[in-house]
Amino acid sequence: MEPFIGKEVESMVEANGKVMYWPDRDGLTPILRAYKAGNLFTAAFLCNLSPEAATIVDPDGNTFWHLLVKHPSHYFVHRLLQKTALREVLKQGDKDGKTPLFLALENNRFDILEDFLDIWERQRNELPATYTQRQPECRWLVDLLKIPNKAGKTSEDLIAESTCLPSKNIIK
Repeated sequence: MEPFIGKEVESMVEANGKVMYWPDRDGLTPILRAYKAGNLFTAAFLCNLSPEAATIVDPDGNTFWHLLVKHPSHYFVHRLLQKTALREVLKQGDKDGKTPLFLALENNRFDILEDFLDIWERQRNELPATYTQRQPECRWLVDLLKIPNKAGKTSEDLIAESTCLPSKNIIK
């Protein structure tokens, strides 16, 4: 059986956009099923096709970001962070209130933080000089670091408490 290619998937979604929201017998939408199956290309394609469907969680409360940071691909992290609507999904906590960034930091995945910082810095540098640090385009990562989990701990707290930050200066 040939795998679906982008145009075929896109035409199916155009014909019936609701298909992006339909869970399978395990409670997974097409986006979540693709991530769980390890097909990051298809999952990223579907996220870009339907950012609204990307907000749906699996039975454990995980968004596609929670799954991606567990099996990260720097290419897909960079690619998906480009879209504002997909960055908004980063604010969703799992069943314990942990954001995807919190999970990455909790598991000492400082490379994921580095990816986030890289995209954030690039986006800030591309903004007109008239933008202030208070505008959402400049604040998404700062705000994300301050979201508490159900125990009241933030990603910012994890960074401050970490005894194993890489020797490379991640936070400038």
